[in-house]
Amino acid sequence: MSVRPEVVAPAVDAALRDAALSLEVDIDNHVADMTDLLYAQIPELSDDPAVVRETSAQCRATMLAFTDLVQRGGEPGDFELPAEVVEYVRSAVHRGVALSTLLRGTRIGHDFVVRDWETRLEAANFPPETLLAVMRASLRYTFGFVDALGQGMANEYDRERERWFRSAQAVRADAIRALIDGTSVDVDAASRELGYELRRHHLGLVLWADPLPGETSALPRLERAATEIARGAGCQHPLMFAPGSNLLWAWAGTASAADPDSVARAARDGVSVAVGESGEGADGFRRTHRDAVDASRVARLGGRRPGSVTRFRSIDLATLLAGDTERAQRFVRGELGPLAQDTDEGARLRVTLKVYLEESESRVATGRRLSVHPNTVANRVQACRELLDRDLGERRVQLEVALALAELLDGAVLDAGDAP
Repeated sequence: MSVRPEVVAPAVDAALRDAALSLEVDIDNHVADMTDLLYAQIPELSDDPAVVRETSAQCRATMLAFTDLVQRGGEPGDFELPAEVVEYVRSAVHRGVALSTLLRGTRIGHDFVVRDWETRLEAANFPPETLLAVMRASLRYTFGFVDALGQGMANEYDRERERWFRSAQAVRADAIRALIDGTSVDVDAASRELGYELRRHHLGLVLWADPLPGETSALPRLERAATEIARGAGCQHPLMFAPGSNLLWAWAGTASAADPDSVARAARDGVSVAVGESGEGADGFRRTHRDAVDASRVARLGGRRPGSVTRFRSIDLATLLAGDTERAQRFVRGELGPLAQDTDEGARLRVTLKVYLEESESRVATGRRLSVHPNTVANRVQACRELLDRDLGERRVQLEVALALAELLDGAVLDAGDAP
């Protein structure tokens, strides 16, 4: 016996609202799963941490726009492109990501949501007639929504691309990338295009931060921080380029080599900063930027707190292995053995041993630096010897490198298993 349409319709509306609410409640897991899926199926997407966060943010905003539309019973295409999606599309244009890549992402996301949606509805045990009606309504909503989403993204992409290619920023971006890539350039012409004199000393910076509540992008805050840092180094007009909405590259040009330590005195507002060593001319422009990029990679791998400053010179050794985390992890665990345990006690022992070796194996000097009694130092060093099961003089260089990497990269290379 069939169910009357006037009975089915309210049941369909209720089922759709319940499924949307259920999806919204579980939004964090869905965003994480969808982001992982996008990166697994679209290798063209940048794996820069700032861009990954942008990808996750636009996934969240899109899902919430969909669940809101369903819960209020709006038409499938009756929604405004979320600000996070607009920002993501614009950033993609600046990074040279093709529109086809973005639209492929919407199709992958659509398939993900449909499969999850069907699972939720099937678990509700509706009568066959009701389930069929609900499925039909769901397909209408999801296909209509993703069509409107794709069209909105395409329109925004075309508008931004037109603005971008007509702007001087595109010329500046090309010049910056040519300099970074080591392409032969006319230094004087590039200086004019950039509005920044390349025949000077340069201090390279990489700045990043998560948006604060109420912020769509952290970029304005990053630009303020870069300007303040540059002024502290003696540069009134730094060169800035944003490869993402929460990531900024900057250069401070000065008449003489700037002191990288001046950055630490100017950094604030939760903005993390990586700073290269000062370099001169076009080659120095490229080298100091690469220094800063390498330092930012180590800072992120090591999970440094927001607002920290990482100077390349302090982590230059770690950068040799930081580009290959798996190799760095294998090296650290191989050299330190049980001493590589990611525990508070393991950290105390590693710090003590590192300082002990730096202080030429002096218990007194080590105790002074760590503010502990020399006997405590002796006990900790003995515990390290037992865990290493070898003399400290054996493979001394490798041991010191492993301790430095463990300190800088922390959980990325340490063993999270139970302590011995």
